[in-house]
Amino acid sequence: MKKNIYEDFLVNKDEANIDEIQQMLEFSSHLGKQTFFQVEKFYKKGDETRLKEDYNLQNSGISYFLDPCRKEKLSNLKHLISNVKDLRNIFQHASYTLTETDIFDIKQYLIILLKIIDDFPLKKIPVFEEKDINFIADLLKLIDPDYPFFPTFAIYKNSSTKMKELIEQLESLETNKSVLEEDIIKSLKNAGLKTSFSHPSIYLKDENEPDKFSNDRIIVVEETSKYFKVQPKPTKELIEIYDKINLIQNEIVSEKLKICEDLTKKIFLFKQKIVRSFEIVGIIDSYLAKITFAININGIVPEITEDELQLVDARNLILEKILHSQNLTYSPLNFKMNQGVAILTGSNMGGKTCSLKTIAQISYLVHSGLLVPAKKVSTPLFNGIYISKSATSFINEGLSSFGYELMSLKPYFDSRDNHYLFLLDEPASGTNPAEGKAIVRALALQLSNSRSHAVLSTHFDGISEGIECKKYCIKGFTEENIKKMSEYLDESEEISIQQIHRFIDHNLIEITTENQVPKNAITLLHLFKFSKSFIDLCESFSKE
Repeated sequence: MKKNIYEDFLVNKDEANIDEIQQMLEFSSHLGKQTFFQVEKFYKKGDETRLKEDYNLQNSGISYFLDPCRKEKLSNLKHLISNVKDLRNIFQHASYTLTETDIFDIKQYLIILLKIIDDFPLKKIPVFEEKDINFIADLLKLIDPDYPFFPTFAIYKNSSTKMKELIEQLESLETNKSVLEEDIIKSLKNAGLKTSFSHPSIYLKDENEPDKFSNDRIIVVEETSKYFKVQPKPTKELIEIYDKINLIQNEIVSEKLKICEDLTKKIFLFKQKIVRSFEIVGIIDSYLAKITFAININGIVPEITEDELQLVDARNLILEKILHSQNLTYSPLNFKMNQGVAILTGSNMGGKTCSLKTIAQISYLVHSGLLVPAKKVSTPLFNGIYISKSATSFINEGLSSFGYELMSLKPYFDSRDNHYLFLLDEPASGTNPAEGKAIVRALALQLSNSRSHAVLSTHFDGISEGIECKKYCIKGFTEENIKKMSEYLDESEEISIQQIHRFIDHNLIEITTENQVPKNAITLLHLFKFSKSFIDLCESFSKE
């Protein structure tokens, strides 16, 4: 499955901010972007060996390019790749004859390609085979026998015997032409007229006698009431030279076409290797984008397991950036489970949804062959990821949240023994509580007995009863933080969302029973300055 067609792999991808993650990849050309998204595939269950090999190659590159002695090599390579012009369309038509410009472009590309290959440590990082690029020097010598190779190309007199004869004739005629033109210009100058064959001269009428321009050695090319525009008149001998020059120039054009046709045939013998070389540039660019991404996010290589899914200090790259821009502290995710189901509970605004999105992001990066932002990650490979869609998306599509949820989840839930990762954010919350709780318990029970991994966040109590599963909750408002909030509770000023987040502990803690889940909804009523009578009523109802 290609990475740009991942809807069947990562369902509801927008919920995990995957587009923003992809924009963090720094490709130097469309060749690398095309390779990453359209050629390289997602790793899925069964691809563990290939993925480990990919990670080993990336580790080698990171070690190589981060060496202080080679700190410029990575940027130099990316700069060279950014100058590559994609010429593959030239080779799509077998009957096409290359022009001088085409041949120049091919030569320019080969010179850049030679520099890329020379700078890329292929022996340490074998991302392609050396035999695929050993044609470059031979093709350059065919196009331009002179060495060193300069990024220019023109058909010179030594391109063929006939071309040599034609250019020598042309040079002789040009010399004779220059001598005759110079003689005419000198004679006109002696007669008081300064002009040239290439640039007509202008003389004002009130300063010159009209008879002065009746000379048979000049031509009046333009006359107005105010001026004459004149130029020298060529002699019969000079006109004959002009005609010969035109004839020879036409022959040179014909000969150039023949030379281009001959070079085209020779260059097209390398057609497959040239086209393959653009694929290699794409492979190198994609590889450099991956290791640059790893360096930028301080990524680590995850451990690929058969069953265990563990995240230690895992970071949601998008959320981390947003919180830092607001001067808020980001809490990395710590989580561990095995095949089956994990129940995630906690207060609203605590971070349950963000935890699911972080797991989705990390898993997407692994299956894309990218290093991950964490202290440690252990994960199996999956055959697909399902993450719940947000409520705003249901409205946009004209469906109830519960209706869309059922419709989108069913095909994956039916295939739950096919090693999927389910990230279900408060499922069945859009229906009545009694039925909702029953549905969530049934989901949890069946997923716990499947070959998939499922993380299920919920507000319903008692979901894990009788089910073997991991149970986590968001710490939320700790006693220590509630004490810190007292200053806000005593003030009339409204508290902002940013201020509230400062007092919420977003870390996950593993619990043994759902009775340990903190109840923080009424604390939020205090923070949002609801009336005391309303809060008292809520507290009395909560005890019933």
